[in-house]
Order: sequence, then C-alpha cells, then structure tokens
Amino acid sequence: MSDRIIEFNPAPANARGPSSTGQPIAVPSRVAFPEVASSDGVFDSFAYPRPGFPPITNVQKRMREAEDIRSDESSLSFSIYMDMKKEIDSLKEMLRKEQEEKRALQVAFSKLKEEYSVIA
Repeated sequence: MSDRIIEFNPAPANARGPSSTGQPIAVPSRVAFPEVASSDGVFDSFAYPRPGFPPITNVQKRMREAEDIRSDESSLSFSIYMDMKKEIDSLKEMLRKEQEEKRALQVAFSKLKEEYSVIA
C-alpha cells in the first residue's frame, strides 16, 4: 500500500427537498480511506464509469411517445390525403367523361332537331 490517502466527501441527501426545509442537514464528516494497492486494479478515485447511454427519464419517455404518436398520425394523415387525392382524381375523370357524353348528346339532339324541323 502506498502512503497516499483518498478523500471522499458524500453529498448531503435531499438538500433542497420539501422535507428538509427548516431542518439542519447532517453532513457526515470527511472520510479518509487509505489507497488500495495498484496491483488490485482498483482506481484511486470514486468516479464510476458512465454508461454508454444515460437512463431515460419519464419526461423523455413521454416526449418520445408523443413524437412517435405525432409521426404515426402524420403518416396516417398523409396516407388518408393520398387516398382522398386518388378518389378526387377518379371523380374528376368520371365528371369529365360525363360532360363529354352530355355534349355529344346535346350535339346529337340539336342535329335531330334540325332534321325534324327540315322534314316538318
């Protein structure tokens, strides 16, 4: 073991919480640990390695769920829009054909009317 000393100051629990208002905070006195031998492979600090991804809070989960719902709704809205657009295009085509048929019938009726007036 070496002569170095590792100092550890724990943070006070619930320093600003509602139950601590008006109450003194008991902070333990400074604790000193002798350094562990380097052959043990233990570092001389109390910093833990950070995980690859920090844990997700409830707020972040709700925000992600809301984003997922929004994207689902937008994709659903887009598919509904495309279906309606196809339906509108087909209805426009049907209307165009009916108008052409109506014009053809009007032309035929006017020709028949002229022939009938010539005969009569």
